[in-house]
Amino acid sequence: MKGEYPSIEALVSFLEVNNLHDIIVVPTHKLGLKHLKENSILSSAHTSKHIYKVAKDLVVDIKALNIPNLPFVPTIFGRRDEEWLIVEIGEIQIYFFVDTFRKEMDLLDIWLNPPEEEFVKWNRRVENLYYGKKK
Repeated sequence: MKGEYPSIEALVSFLEVNNLHDIIVVPTHKLGLKHLKENSILSSAHTSKHIYKVAKDLVVDIKALNIPNLPFVPTIFGRRDEEWLIVEIGEIQIYFFVDTFRKEMDLLDIWLNPPEEEFVKWNRRVENLYYGKKK
C-alpha cells in the first residue's frame, strides 16, 4: 500500500483493530452533501483520550505511507479533550465520536433527513433578523 491512499476497507480495519465500534461507511457524495468529502466513516469509542490516540496513530501511519503529490498532510481537526474529531484522507473523512456525543449529535440522521428547504429559508431569515448587520 506504500505510495497510495488506503482503501475504505483498510481504514475500517484500522479502526476495528484499534477498538472503535459502531463503524458506518456513508457515501456522502450520493446523499448530495457537496460540502463533505466523497465518503465518510463514522466510528465510536468510550473516551476522548481513546479517539484522540487512534486519530493520532492513523495520521502517523498515513504520513508513513509517503503518498506522492499528497494535496495536504492528514491532520486531526479537533483537540485532545474533545468528544468529536475528524481526520481527512483524500476524499474520505473519518469521524471519531465519544459514544454519548455521537448519540446526542446523531449526525447520520441529520445527513439522511436534512431539513426541508422552507425551514432552511425561514431559519436564514430569522438569523438575519436576529443577528443583523452590526455597525
